[in-house]
Amino acid sequence: MAYTEFTGNEAHEVICIRVRKNEKGDTVASLHRSGPVKEAGEYLFLPEGEFSVPEAIIRAEPLGIKHNAPIVIKVEEGAEWEGRWGELQ
Repeated sequence: MAYTEFTGNEAHEVICIRVRKNEKGDTVASLHRSGPVKEAGEYLFLPEGEFSVPEAIIRAEPLGIKHNAPIVIKVEEGAEWEGRWGELQ
């Protein structure tokens, strides 16, 4: 699957998977909402915590479909996106 890189100026609500290195040096991911919230829509609740990147993707995809919210990726400094997780555009 192909994912779009987070720009910070999304015109609509998106689910952002934030990829970073934790204190142990492991690559982890967390889920965040970004962009304007839909006024009359159902509130988008995201699971909290640190996940492996594949687990974060698995958790985000059905929520993105349910809420019509695209999934974007933000790779923090020091972390790297691995091609096995999908294409990052």
